[in-house]
Amino acid sequence: MARFRSLVSIVCSTILVVVAAGTHAQPRPEQSTDVGGQVTGEIMAIDSAAKTLTVVGANKDGGVYLTNSYTTIMNGDKSIKLGDLKKGWHVAVTSDRKDGKNVAQYITVVDTGN
Repeated sequence: MARFRSLVSIVCSTILVVVAAGTHAQPRPEQSTDVGGQVTGEIMAIDSAAKTLTVVGANKDGGVYLTNSYTTIMNGDKSIKLGDLKKGWHVAVTSDRKDGKNVAQYITVVDTGN
């Protein structure tokens, strides 16, 4: 009986190894495979209708960032909305790229100039 259990254990282990070797991680269809980034810079423009924010960093990096219902915008420990941001404020933006656009995931106010 012990021999039978050992044989069953070996067969099951072999099957698990074969199945595991055949699986590969696949990105979800809605998950972007483009690489986003992070920039800290000055807000140059805010378009509430288009839900975009234009940020220029110290090295002239940055660009236009699209916001959506998943974008988190923080000023200190308070959650704020896109319309609460002001031109001239300094922010840190973490973004992903989706369909060729920069989509802001997190926007954190660094300095309001006050």
